[in-house]
Amino acid sequence: MSKATNDEIQHFLNTVCKQLRGQALHDDVKSEMSTHIEEMVEELEQSGIGRQEAVRMAVLRMGDPLLIGKQLRRSHRPAVQWGLIGALLLLLIIGLFARLVSAHVVPSGQSIMLFEKQLTMVCIGFVLMLGLWFIDCRKLLNYPYWLFASGLGLAFATTMSGIGLHINGAIRYVSAAGVSIDMMAVILFIWLLALAGMKPARLWSGADTIVQLVIWLFIPVLTFVAANVILLCFLYCCAFMIAFWMTRRNLVQVMTIGLGISLAAGTLGAFYVASNDKVYYILARLMSFVSKDPNGSGYMTHQAVNAVRSAGWWGEGEALPNGSLIHIASENMFTYMIYSYGWSMGVLISAAAVLFMAMIGRIARRIQDEGGRRVAVLIGFFFGIQFAWSILMCLGMAPFVGVVLPFLSYGHSMLLIFFAACGVLLSVSKQGYKSGTKSTVLGS
Repeated sequence: MSKATNDEIQHFLNTVCKQLRGQALHDDVKSEMSTHIEEMVEELEQSGIGRQEAVRMAVLRMGDPLLIGKQLRRSHRPAVQWGLIGALLLLLIIGLFARLVSAHVVPSGQSIMLFEKQLTMVCIGFVLMLGLWFIDCRKLLNYPYWLFASGLGLAFATTMSGIGLHINGAIRYVSAAGVSIDMMAVILFIWLLALAGMKPARLWSGADTIVQLVIWLFIPVLTFVAANVILLCFLYCCAFMIAFWMTRRNLVQVMTIGLGISLAAGTLGAFYVASNDKVYYILARLMSFVSKDPNGSGYMTHQAVNAVRSAGWWGEGEALPNGSLIHIASENMFTYMIYSYGWSMGVLISAAAVLFMAMIGRIARRIQDEGGRRVAVLIGFFFGIQFAWSILMCLGMAPFVGVVLPFLSYGHSMLLIFFAACGVLLSVSKQGYKSGTKSTVLGS
């Protein structure tokens, strides 16, 4: 193809793409339209027309590039996930309601202050979510090592520099301007995004496998263990296995690396148990949900189960205080809402959580970009494990280990992280999202 004919095609394609947003869509449009033009050129050449004239006629047959671009822009507008937003609003309404009616279980005057703080953080969270929504967060996946390094730097500042607060043996929070920030939870979220952009496991080979495992598994595990935040370590390890499975080469690779990880985890676990004087407390919390001692390690589980059983369908009365329940604002929020408003409230909260997770699952299935799909799946896991664990531990089926109910439990850092996760999810689903079972650039 001569330079003149090539320039004519490129000018046509560039004019079309100037009307569109999103580089990924530009690439798809150029690829598909170039194919159409080339097919027409070949057909015209077979009829005896010269190459240059065939290209000119093919471009003319395609139509007005400005009109084509505008039509494509209308048919490929960024997807707005109204289902996810609706489910989020339902959870927020229930959460704010729970905070408002907690006047009966906190000292006088504090409940309004807590409600106002929560409402303020919800507003800030919405701004954060919208900000992330309007930028292209898929670009972050191009810099997984920078995300990893930033998380590692924050972890070092929290655990090694002395600014981290020691609470119940864990170095998890930092205090800035009178505000406590759950820095280790922030680091977990940053590393989840980094995992979505890590080098696919199917491309690992030889020594590179060791390097990737050290970066993406062993260093984060040692970081969380050093801060004594075992729950976050568990969540990260599960997320790593999900990302590894999604990008695996074959089952042999999974079994081989899985065996190595298991041996290393056993060794590290044994060392942790032998060297940590808090291990008894941790084991007691983990086994609390099977303990039969209502006055010992099984106290929280015993009281939560009794409160749920005694609630009935409509509860014991509006925000009726129950002195036996502790951590009502955090771990026991689900229990408290059922105790006050009955099993019907538990069904409503569970249904809202299921709807929210269903919307994330729908997004994950329809995102065509591999990196964007990994982001959606990892964020879905991040929310799903906390919804499920929060509900199960209040029913006596999981231990009380500090998991909070997303958007309902009190906690400013986690609330903002949840909003940030929603913002990233909305961002990666804007482009590369198919609204039906079959989609093409020019015929969707």
